[in-house]
Amino acid sequence: MTSNVAAVLAGLTLVVATAGSAYAHKNIQGNSPERAKSGHGHGHGHGHGHGHGHGHGHHGHGHGHGHGHGHGHHDDAIDVAGDFSVEMGAPTYISQEAPDLCVIELPATFSFTGDLEGSFSSPFLIEHAGPCDQPAAEYFSTSGVFVGAILGGEGSIDYSFEGSIDSQGNALGDMVLDDDSGTNELEDCAGSVTLDGLTGVGGTYSGEVEL
Repeated sequence: MTSNVAAVLAGLTLVVATAGSAYAHKNIQGNSPERAKSGHGHGHGHGHGHGHGHGHGHHGHGHGHGHGHGHGHHDDAIDVAGDFSVEMGAPTYISQEAPDLCVIELPATFSFTGDLEGSFSSPFLIEHAGPCDQPAAEYFSTSGVFVGAILGGEGSIDYSFEGSIDSQGNALGDMVLDDDSGTNELEDCAGSVTLDGLTGVGGTYSGEVEL
């Protein structure tokens, strides 16, 4: 028997395909020294307004989700849109922290076409709300550096990205561009882009940026 555990990054999709006995038995968890020492803790504000908090497990995961990033509309904001695709690496960490929480970490690369032309690669933290080997709703988060071009301006810019995915594999998330981090022609760039997609495939994005 196989099961596909959806791990779509907010419209950015991750699919972790497991065969036979599933994540918990495969248990890559073990030995993440930083995790064992310090645990995880993050709290983000998200435009979709879901808010829930977990504090679990011997690894000390403490997540508080309650989104609210988002840039206000400016007169010089420009609409952007296009497509994205996703490539995933193998999970680097899997742990059944509680009956209703499986924690997964894995790397993924998102590639963009359209008004954004470029890519980012980063590790994703995924909270799967159920047994590791069963479909369930998920929350994901990551951050890193986008490299490429936005509306023809080339450079790099830091981003944070988080969102949710339902048990059917539909994903939605927000990628917020850090307005203090751009380089070259993206030095003054800022904005927020929503990614909407299907697990393991990719999807479309739209949003507003300032240059």
